Formats: sequence, structure tokens, C-alpha cells
Amino acid sequence: MLEVSQVDGLGSQNNIPSINGILMDLIETAREDASVSDLLSDATQRIGRSLKASACTVRLLEHDALTVGFAWGYRDMGSRAHPLRLDSRLMAIVCDRQVLRIRDLDLDAHLPASRRERMQSEGFRSYLGVPMVSAHRVVGIVSLYYSEPREFPAEEVAGIRVLADCLALETQRRHWHAKTQQTDRTDSSRDTAPATVLIVEDSEGVRMLLETLIRLEGYVPVVCGSGMEALTFLEAHPVDLVITDLRMPEVSGWEVASYAKQKYPGVRLLLVTASLHEVSREQLKESQIDLALPKPFPVAPLMTAVSTLLSKCLDVGASWPPDQPSPAPEPCQPPRRAT
Repeated sequence: MLEVSQVDGLGSQNNIPSINGILMDLIETAREDASVSDLLSDATQRIGRSLKASACTVRLLEHDALTVGFAWGYRDMGSRAHPLRLDSRLMAIVCDRQVLRIRDLDLDAHLPASRRERMQSEGFRSYLGVPMVSAHRVVGIVSLYYSEPREFPAEEVAGIRVLADCLALETQRRHWHAKTQQTDRTDSSRDTAPATVLIVEDSEGVRMLLETLIRLEGYVPVVCGSGMEALTFLEAHPVDLVITDLRMPEVSGWEVASYAKQKYPGVRLLLVTASLHEVSREQLKESQIDLALPKPFPVAPLMTAVSTLLSKCLDVGASWPPDQPSPAPEPCQPPRRAT
């Protein structure tokens, strides 16, 4: 099973430029009042074309099979119009959250005969299957097919994992929103404004990606490129959550956190740093940091942390070491999101 430290993700500079454009396209789609089906159909085409694949599918998990889902690029759409039972290799994606790479179909002796025949009939030579993870649970698989052998380098795979997780998060958010719209409840929390998240990060690439993910989740992001800029903003603007880098010129993340907590005692604080191994739990508690995450970090633990902090369900001074899996959040009411 892949550990958190083995998965490249947010905070890794190399994969950010290649995926940011697709993420922004997904945000534009998410802003519209589109159904889950419309969202996934559009995303399948955008991902396939942007990554220059021969074909792309997004299949959601239901019980022990993958649904028909959404496809782009097939010659014969009827050849994949059926639920797909989980064989041993697909189970590794779903249960262990592993990426499945078939670099060359002709050299892979372990692929089930039925899948080999389907790939050959479409002229595919290589395959990449990536789990869609939301709140520690695999909800589907993004599959990319190519007509030539491919190596699938680590940077490319890391970027596609971020895309798949973003798609999972947005799918789950829309399912949740649809359910709330079907009820007759008049919960007063619906009338409150969506949570505001201040992002303090001096790296432009990481800052843009964090903003994209926060917006995808339905919160309101505010970005600052330095600690000094953050202090100026906080002088007159309350926020619900501050996500701050630790090491920045002039004003550090410690100083941003201290000022934010002094100005707005109820604000939640999330520290992200590549130097988490140098930070003790005592320092986190003294600075009233609610949670600390290492860089780089994958999407699912980050967004689970954001949701948990905004739900006020976490003790102060916790941290998720990079060599251990992220803890599941306590059950609580979902925070208000923008719709």
C-alpha cells in the first residue's frame, strides 16, 4: 500500500504547471449548475485531450464493480458500455489506492484475457489507472489509454493523481449538495456565508494550486504572496481558516499564525512546511496551530484537513507526520460551502 510520503502531490513544483490549466477548466464547469453526469462527462473529455491520450474513461465505484461511467476517444463506444467487474489489478487501485501502469500491452503477461482483447480491439498499447480519492475512500478510477507504449514518469502520474482527487472531491460535493436540496429542512446554517480561507504562500505555483483546490471545494479563497501581505489583510478582514507556509521572507508563518489568532481568536490555523520534522508538537500548541502538514502532500489529506478544521472537530496541536497515514475526521456537520 502506498504511504503518504510515497505520493508526490501539492507542494511539489514540477507537476503544478501541467495540471493547473485543467483544474481551472474544472472550476469553470463547477461554477455552473451542472449535474454530476455533466461534470464527469466534460471532465473526461478535458483530461483526455489535455493529456494527449487516445481515450479516457471515468468510472465510479458501485459495490464490487465499476459503472459504465463516462468515456471519450473510443472507436466503438459499445465495447465499454457495461459495468466492469473488479479483477485483482483493479482491486489494487481500489483497495490499496495504487496506480496501475501497463507500459506496453505486448509485454504484460498478467493482464486478464478479456481486458487484453478489449484494448487490442481499440488499438491501445498502454494504460494508466488512477484512483479517485475523497475523504480516505476510493470513489472511482480515471483511466487513460494510449496507442503507443509509454513509461508514465512519476511527475506525470503525480499530476494526474491530483486531477483524479479533485474530480472525486467535486463529485462528492455535488452528491452532497443534491441530497440537501431534496430535503425540506430549514437549517439556519444554510443562510450563513461560505467559509473564507486565507492562503499565505510565497511560491506562486503552490499558491495557485491551493487556491484552485479551495475554490473547487466550494469555499472562498483569499491569497497572499507573503507574510507581510497577510498581516495587512488580516488587519481589517476576518477569515475562518488560515493556511500558511512556515518559511517566508520578512514575516514567517509563525508570525502570521500568532497575529491571526490574536486578532481573531476563533480562527483555525493550518501550517504547511517542508521542515515539519523540525517542528515539535510543543511549538504547535504554543502557537495555537491546529494542524500541520508536510510538503509535498497529496490532495485527499489536505482537503480532509480543511473540512475538519472548518467543522471545528479537531484538537489543537495535532500533526500528520509524512510517514504515517492521515487520521479520519470525527463525524460532524459539513461546513457551509459556496453553491
